[in-house]
Amino acid sequence: MRLGEILVARGLVEADDVEKALEIQRERGEKIGKILVDLGFVSGRDVLAALSEQLSVPLVTIEGPPPATPETEGLTPRFLRQSVALPLAVRDSTLTLAMADPLDFETLAAVRSFTGLRVEPVLAAEQEILDAIDKYYGEQEKTAAEGAGELAEGGEDLEHLRDMASEAPVIRLVNAMIAQAVERRA
Repeated sequence: MRLGEILVARGLVEADDVEKALEIQRERGEKIGKILVDLGFVSGRDVLAALSEQLSVPLVTIEGPPPATPETEGLTPRFLRQSVALPLAVRDSTLTLAMADPLDFETLAAVRSFTGLRVEPVLAAEQEILDAIDKYYGEQEKTAAEGAGELAEGGEDLEHLRDMASEAPVIRLVNAMIAQAVERRA
């Protein structure tokens, strides 16, 4: 089921509200959940719950600090903020990663490559993730910003993670297909 259909089935919005949001979506290109929240038709948490059902991904609330493990140590606050993701737990070679967009396969591949762990995405509110990054990495980030060398190293870490993600065979294939389409002006 589509997100709008789930929200209507739950009685959270009317079908007319979804139609209005779809018209706006055609104009703006934004996600329908964001539009419905912006219009005041539904709460952000209700949209997240419906997305959780649609994607079959658990919805979580961030309640504590990220795990302090050697595998997750190199995930910089800058990378986490840019990806809107936060490690929640490491169990049995599996990293649970709270994400605002659990379909962000590039971030999943980068974290998987960097940590060497299987990554299980869970859904969390974007602002909740960003607040947790500020809370748990705030001092670490300030310290890193004081030294220019450390700041440059953080950027290199991010680029290294992105490079590792782009090396995945499927991503290379898709990138090659896109480049070929652009060359042919498709």
